[in-house]
Amino acid sequence: MHQMRPNAASLDLQATRKLLDGLESLLKEIRATEDPRVFVLGLKILQQQSENVSKLVAE
Repeated sequence: MHQMRPNAASLDLQATRKLLDGLESLLKEIRATEDPRVFVLGLKILQQQSENVSKLVAE
């Protein structure tokens, strides 16, 4: 069986969705934590990742 290869745009969309899913679960962890260090570290990671999403979307 020959499989159709998804085009680059749909691959970007898949990658972006995966990234957003990761951010969503990270956000849940940040909200659930009682440890301020985890909270701050989580927010730093969140900021970094959202910058990555912005770059992906801008391209």
